[in-house]
Amino acid sequence: MKTLVLVVGITAIIARSFAQGTLNFANGAPGVNSPVTNWDGTELAGPWFAADLWWAPGSVADSTLLFELGAPAIFRTNGYFFGGSRTIPGTTGGMLITVQVRVEGGLAGCPPFASDCDPILRQSGWSDLIPVVLASPPDPPVSLRGLAPFGLSPPTSRSAPHCTVNSIIGDRLVLSWPPSSAAASFVLQQNADLTTTNWITRTETPILVGPEFQIAIPKPTGTMFYRLVSK
Repeated sequence: MKTLVLVVGITAIIARSFAQGTLNFANGAPGVNSPVTNWDGTELAGPWFAADLWWAPGSVADSTLLFELGAPAIFRTNGYFFGGSRTIPGTTGGMLITVQVRVEGGLAGCPPFASDCDPILRQSGWSDLIPVVLASPPDPPVSLRGLAPFGLSPPTSRSAPHCTVNSIIGDRLVLSWPPSSAAASFVLQQNADLTTTNWITRTETPILVGPEFQIAIPKPTGTMFYRLVSK
């Protein structure tokens, strides 16, 4: 009987040592208080945000070497996600890995990390790389200790942006448009007659105000048409 108990005990230890590694994918767990914020440090609020885990075995300093876990946690407000226990394939308890949290946000009706939802505004951001020593059952998953708060980018369009009249201040016309990944930058052009090709490029430099680029130009005295052209 004693021999049987000893064999069972050894078997349990061996099985536990080969159990896959786990961690608690949350930025609000005990010992972890690292909210994701808006681009300007304010609290997140939107239709959805998705946080996913990227990882690589061992100590890694290059984020391009990380693998996507592909099990995102969806959240909508206040910058906290609670994805629960995540199993890291091909790992064991006690193994050191390097992880990074990457977050993307978008508008309602588009799935997380989709590439075919133009034209909509997206935000994205990522944490620093942090080392994690994984746990294995029956121990509870380890928390993402060492994770620091990080902010998302301003809302960015994946399509060419549309210019809109933001306001009229005195004799100045303020136009605005969102950042876009369709080109590195855009310039504003104007034309008083659409039957011609006499588009004139404005020389004023756009500035980022809030989540949009803005440019202030003299208010036209008559009809004027405006367009954005990529540099």
